[in-house]
Amino acid sequence: MISRVHIMLGSPEMDKLRLDLRPGDKVVGVDKGALMLLDEGVSVDLAIGDFDSVSEAEYEKITREAREYRRFEAEKDDTDAELAIEWAEKRYKPDKLFVYNWSGGRMDHLLNLLFLVHQPRFEDIIQKIEFKHSQNNVTFYKAGSYHLDRQKNMKYLAFVGMTALKGLSTTGVKYPVDRLDTAYPVTLISNEFTQEYSRFSFSEGVLAVIQSSG
Repeated sequence: MISRVHIMLGSPEMDKLRLDLRPGDKVVGVDKGALMLLDEGVSVDLAIGDFDSVSEAEYEKITREAREYRRFEAEKDDTDAELAIEWAEKRYKPDKLFVYNWSGGRMDHLLNLLFLVHQPRFEDIIQKIEFKHSQNNVTFYKAGSYHLDRQKNMKYLAFVGMTALKGLSTTGVKYPVDRLDTAYPVTLISNEFTQEYSRFSFSEGVLAVIQSSG
């Protein structure tokens, strides 16, 4: 089983954050994201998407240099990102799915990514998914108790209810809450770590945790 998969999306401007590759990791390039990786000298295990944002010459480069590629029709029910995450999970069955270059493009694509947690087909893997960026890092959690390490260069912390929440408690932060219930999705933003880690727990709902550099 592959422990980690890195998925590079095709946002118009590539984020400066680079992949932290380890032996055995797999790399998936999505549409123009595959070209961006190849141009950076990163080997692509799977290139996937409709490739409507690259030229024919660029597509030929992708098919020539990627180890494997899958092309889909531009008019389809799934976004390229949804296809990539679903294929990566089924193909590699990793412990973690890191998604890069996910912001800075179209707002509808960004919302589509954040709302993946509500799709039944992704329900069992949302805690594997991590959206990585030089300024913002997003992880998702189902009900439970968790230890969260502060990431390097990240100053702010947000607890975002993707659903109503029950019993949310947080410690190790500037503005803690104790057994908070919410009747609708809420955004508890602009919090900060008071130490190098935080602990949080909740008994019902889905939570997104965002670490930001400011």
